[in-house]
Amino acid sequence: MEYKEKIDMLNEVLEVIKKYPENLQEKVFDFLFSSQITTNKQENFENNDLENDKNGQKTTINKKKRKKAASSTSYTNSYKPQLVKDLNLRPDNTKTLTQFFEEKRPEGNIQNTAVMTYYLEKILNLDNITPDHIFTCYMELGKKIPAVLIQNLRDCSSSRYGFIDFVDGKITTSIKGINFVTQDLPHKDNK
Repeated sequence: MEYKEKIDMLNEVLEVIKKYPENLQEKVFDFLFSSQITTNKQENFENNDLENDKNGQKTTINKKKRKKAASSTSYTNSYKPQLVKDLNLRPDNTKTLTQFFEEKRPEGNIQNTAVMTYYLEKILNLDNITPDHIFTCYMELGKKIPAVLIQNLRDCSSSRYGFIDFVDGKITTSIKGINFVTQDLPHKDNK
Protein backbone atom coordinates (compact mmCIF):
# COMPACT_ATOMS: atom_id res chain seq x y z
CA MET A 1 0.00 0.00 0.00
CA GLU A 2 1.36 3.38 -1.02
CA TYR A 3 1.95 6.22 1.44
CA LYS A 4 -0.94 8.28 0.02
CA GLU A 5 -3.31 5.31 0.31
CA LYS A 6 -2.29 4.86 3.95
CA ILE A 7 -3.02 8.53 4.69
CA ASP A 8 -6.40 8.30 2.94
CA MET A 9 -7.27 5.17 4.92
CA LEU A 10 -6.32 6.87 8.20
CA ASN A 11 -8.43 9.90 7.33
CA GLU A 12 -11.44 7.67 6.62
CA VAL A 13 -10.94 5.89 9.95
CA LEU A 14 -10.69 9.26 11.75
CA GLU A 15 -14.01 10.41 10.23
CA VAL A 16 -15.74 7.32 11.59
CA ILE A 17 -14.08 7.60 15.01
CA LYS A 18 -15.36 11.16 15.48
CA LYS A 19 -18.90 9.83 15.72
CA TYR A 20 -18.12 7.83 18.88
CA PRO A 21 -17.65 9.01 22.48
CA GLU A 22 -14.04 9.68 23.43
CA ASN A 23 -13.86 6.68 25.77
CA LEU A 24 -14.74 4.33 22.85
CA GLN A 25 -12.60 5.94 20.16
CA GLU A 26 -9.50 3.86 20.87
CA LYS A 27 -11.47 0.60 20.67
CA VAL A 28 -13.21 1.70 17.46
CA PHE A 29 -9.87 2.65 15.97
CA ASP A 30 -8.36 -0.71 16.90
CA PHE A 31 -11.31 -2.58 15.43
CA LEU A 32 -11.39 -0.63 12.16
CA PHE A 33 -7.67 -0.64 11.76
CA SER A 34 -7.23 -4.35 12.46
CA SER A 35 -10.02 -5.27 10.06
CA GLN A 36 -8.43 -3.05 7.41
CA ILE A 37 -5.08 -4.74 7.98
CA THR A 38 -6.66 -8.17 7.63
CA THR A 39 -8.48 -7.15 4.48
CA ASN A 40 -5.43 -5.62 2.82
CA LYS A 41 -2.80 -7.86 4.43
CA GLN A 42 -0.99 -4.79 5.67
CA GLU A 43 2.54 -4.38 6.90
CA ASN A 44 3.38 -3.36 10.47
CA PHE A 45 1.71 -0.25 11.87
CA GLU A 46 3.37 1.58 14.72
CA ASN A 47 1.84 3.82 17.36
CA ASN A 48 0.10 6.81 15.81
CA ASP A 49 -0.52 10.32 17.19
CA LEU A 50 -3.86 11.39 15.75
CA GLU A 51 -5.55 14.75 16.16
CA ASN A 52 -9.18 14.74 17.23
CA ASP A 53 -10.79 17.58 15.24
CA LYS A 54 -14.14 17.41 17.07
CA ASN A 55 -12.98 18.86 20.36
CA GLY A 56 -9.61 20.28 19.30
CA GLN A 57 -7.64 18.00 21.63
CA LYS A 58 -4.73 15.94 20.53
CA THR A 59 -5.42 12.31 21.33
CA THR A 60 -2.78 9.61 21.37
CA ILE A 61 -3.95 6.22 20.28
CA ASN A 62 -1.68 3.33 21.17
CA LYS A 63 -1.71 0.31 18.94
CA LYS A 64 0.10 -2.95 19.30
CA LYS A 65 2.69 -3.54 16.65
CA ARG A 66 1.78 -6.22 14.16
CA LYS A 67 4.47 -8.31 12.58
CA LYS A 68 4.36 -10.32 9.41
CA ALA A 69 4.67 -14.05 9.89
CA ALA A 70 8.25 -15.14 9.48
CA SER A 71 8.83 -17.11 6.34
CA SER A 72 10.14 -20.62 6.84
CA THR A 73 12.44 -20.20 3.86
CA SER A 74 14.78 -17.62 2.49
CA TYR A 75 13.09 -17.96 -0.89
CA THR A 76 10.56 -15.44 -2.14
CA ASN A 77 8.00 -15.65 -4.92
CA SER A 78 10.39 -13.65 -7.12
CA TYR A 79 13.00 -16.42 -6.88
CA LYS A 80 14.41 -17.46 -10.27
CA PRO A 81 15.20 -21.20 -10.36
CA GLN A 82 18.31 -22.56 -12.03
CA LEU A 83 19.22 -25.97 -13.40
CA VAL A 84 21.30 -28.26 -11.21
CA LYS A 85 23.77 -29.22 -13.90
CA ASP A 86 25.32 -32.20 -12.11
CA LEU A 87 21.97 -33.84 -11.26
CA ASN A 88 21.75 -37.18 -13.08
CA LEU A 89 18.08 -38.04 -13.57
CA ARG A 90 18.93 -40.93 -15.92
CA PRO A 91 21.06 -43.19 -13.72
CA ASP A 92 22.22 -46.55 -15.07
CA ASN A 93 21.67 -48.51 -11.86
CA THR A 94 18.01 -47.61 -11.15
CA LYS A 95 14.84 -46.20 -12.71
CA THR A 96 15.11 -42.89 -14.47
CA LEU A 97 12.89 -40.02 -13.40
CA THR A 98 10.86 -40.47 -16.59
CA GLN A 99 10.31 -44.18 -15.88
CA PHE A 100 9.31 -43.44 -12.28
CA PHE A 101 6.81 -40.82 -13.45
CA GLU A 102 5.31 -43.18 -16.02
CA GLU A 103 4.84 -45.73 -13.25
CA LYS A 104 3.31 -43.34 -10.69
CA ARG A 105 1.29 -41.10 -13.09
CA PRO A 106 0.79 -38.09 -10.79
CA GLU A 107 -1.87 -35.55 -11.67
CA GLY A 108 -1.16 -31.84 -11.30
CA ASN A 109 1.78 -29.86 -10.01
CA ILE A 110 1.27 -30.72 -6.33
CA GLN A 111 1.45 -34.43 -7.03
CA ASN A 112 4.29 -33.91 -9.55
CA THR A 113 6.33 -32.13 -6.88
CA ALA A 114 5.60 -34.88 -4.33
CA VAL A 115 6.77 -37.58 -6.75
CA MET A 116 9.87 -35.59 -7.76
CA THR A 117 10.85 -35.07 -4.13
CA TYR A 118 10.31 -38.74 -3.33
CA TYR A 119 12.38 -39.78 -6.35
CA LEU A 120 15.26 -37.46 -5.48
CA GLU A 121 15.30 -38.39 -1.81
CA LYS A 122 14.38 -42.08 -1.76
CA ILE A 123 15.53 -43.38 -5.16
CA LEU A 124 18.60 -41.20 -5.80
CA ASN A 125 19.39 -40.84 -2.06
CA LEU A 126 20.02 -37.09 -2.32
CA ASP A 127 20.33 -34.84 0.70
CA ASN A 128 19.81 -31.07 0.62
CA ILE A 129 17.13 -31.02 -2.07
CA THR A 130 16.40 -27.43 -3.10
CA PRO A 131 13.85 -25.73 -5.36
CA ASP A 132 16.51 -25.86 -8.08
CA HIS A 133 16.39 -29.67 -7.96
CA ILE A 134 12.61 -29.64 -8.43
CA PHE A 135 12.97 -27.15 -11.29
CA THR A 136 15.53 -29.44 -12.93
CA CYS A 137 13.08 -32.35 -12.65
CA TYR A 138 10.33 -30.35 -14.35
CA MET A 139 12.76 -29.47 -17.15
CA GLU A 140 13.88 -33.09 -17.53
CA LEU A 141 10.28 -34.30 -17.84
CA GLY A 142 9.25 -31.50 -20.17
CA LYS A 143 6.35 -30.68 -17.87
CA LYS A 144 4.87 -27.22 -17.53
CA ILE A 145 6.66 -25.52 -14.63
CA PRO A 146 4.45 -23.88 -11.98
CA ALA A 147 4.32 -20.12 -12.57
CA VAL A 148 5.61 -19.54 -9.04
CA LEU A 149 7.63 -22.60 -8.12
CA ILE A 150 8.15 -21.50 -4.52
CA GLN A 151 4.38 -21.19 -4.00
CA ASN A 152 3.96 -24.69 -5.44
CA LEU A 153 6.43 -25.97 -2.84
CA ARG A 154 4.60 -24.13 -0.06
CA ASP A 155 1.29 -25.57 -1.24
CA CYS A 156 2.72 -29.09 -1.42
CA SER A 157 4.00 -28.72 2.15
CA SER A 158 0.81 -27.06 3.46
CA SER A 159 -1.54 -28.72 5.92
CA ARG A 160 -3.93 -29.36 3.05
CA TYR A 161 -1.50 -31.72 1.28
CA GLY A 162 1.55 -32.18 3.50
CA PHE A 163 3.42 -34.32 0.96
CA ILE A 164 6.74 -32.59 1.56
CA ASP A 165 8.51 -30.58 4.24
CA PHE A 166 9.92 -27.28 2.99
CA VAL A 167 11.96 -25.64 5.74
CA ASP A 168 14.89 -23.24 5.42
CA GLY A 169 15.07 -23.86 1.68
CA LYS A 170 15.49 -27.62 2.07
CA ILE A 171 12.90 -30.09 0.80
CA THR A 172 12.23 -33.57 2.17
CA THR A 173 9.43 -36.07 1.74
CA SER A 174 7.04 -36.23 4.69
CA ILE A 175 5.55 -39.47 6.00
CA LYS A 176 2.28 -38.48 4.34
CA GLY A 177 4.17 -37.93 1.07
CA ILE A 178 5.89 -41.32 1.32
CA ASN A 179 2.54 -43.02 1.87
CA PHE A 180 0.96 -41.05 -0.97
CA VAL A 181 3.65 -41.93 -3.52
CA THR A 182 4.05 -45.56 -2.48
CA GLN A 183 0.42 -46.44 -1.64
CA ASP A 184 -1.90 -44.07 -3.52
CA LEU A 185 -0.15 -43.74 -6.87
CA PRO A 186 -0.98 -44.56 -9.53
CA HIS A 187 -4.58 -43.64 -8.85
CA LYS A 188 -6.88 -46.65 -8.79
CA ASP A 189 -8.89 -45.45 -11.79
CA ASN A 190 -5.65 -45.10 -13.79
CA LYS A 191 -4.33 -48.63 -13.25
